[in-house]
Amino acid sequence: MAYSFEKRLLVGKIETTEGVDVTPTVAANALITVGLDVSNLEAEKKTRNTDGQYFGARPSINAQVRKPFSFGVEIAGSGVSATTVPAWMPFNRVCGFDAGVAGGSSVVQTPISANIPSMSMYGWLDSLKNVALGARGNLSMVFEDDEIPMFNYEMMGFPPAAILTDSAPTSPTFAQADPILCSTANTTFLFDSYAFPLRRLTINMNNAIEPRSLIGPADRAFYRNRAVTWEAVCEMPTLGTKNPFTKFLSRATSVMQIVHGTVAGNIVQVDGARAETDEPAFSEEQGVTMVTLKGNLLPSSAAGNDELTITSK
Repeated sequence: MAYSFEKRLLVGKIETTEGVDVTPTVAANALITVGLDVSNLEAEKKTRNTDGQYFGARPSINAQVRKPFSFGVEIAGSGVSATTVPAWMPFNRVCGFDAGVAGGSSVVQTPISANIPSMSMYGWLDSLKNVALGARGNLSMVFEDDEIPMFNYEMMGFPPAAILTDSAPTSPTFAQADPILCSTANTTFLFDSYAFPLRRLTINMNNAIEPRSLIGPADRAFYRNRAVTWEAVCEMPTLGTKNPFTKFLSRATSVMQIVHGTVAGNIVQVDGARAETDEPAFSEEQGVTMVTLKGNLLPSSAAGNDELTITSK
């Protein structure tokens, strides 16, 4: 019988020891995903350039065999309470965030620069079980009018010796709230203290995840650096109301914030305290002038690790 490409499932759990399978379960570690892709393997192909008195290809050996996973997750709260950690926060951890700090009315995640954990991930296509160990990755997020906001993940891990097995999962247990559309009723956006009419906001962590291989230790997904960027497509206001070119010239930073949701337990907020403004660009939409604002989200020069915060409340 053929395997169905439509039946997909992802589970992931933070590892105790990097690269050692911690056996995530469908009961405790399942995540509702969108567009899960576990179909590829990557490797550094080392060709044996052997001599011979004939034309033709030469044999090769695969080094640093890697297992990438990519998927989206709908941005929504825990669906339980304002102080319950959402199911997506562990996946943010391996993209350079802390575990989330619960307060009286929220859970706040901030970036970190040391001891970034790794994850054991299982991805199924029907009963085909794909495994990535020691996984880390990049996170981006998109908020667009009349669309479901999304976290997008690009993960890199390493497969076990048995790259692929036939082992159907049992029925999963999910702990995620239903998403709501980005809209005027559900979403607010502020940049530089002004509520720009927003078409789309994209934030990208731009994590540099590189395979690292040495004789002795196991291969690993190395988190080298990040440089967080943002881009907002907005309706151009009148200059007398707000001039978006002012901060481009002065290089002064601005506060940026988006809040999505209105009901406790299903509100997600992203804040950037130091947003740069690079060169604005005009475009047209339905005969209306739009402006694209973009730049870096900067860490503070003192402690850092505060380019942005993600709050579930």
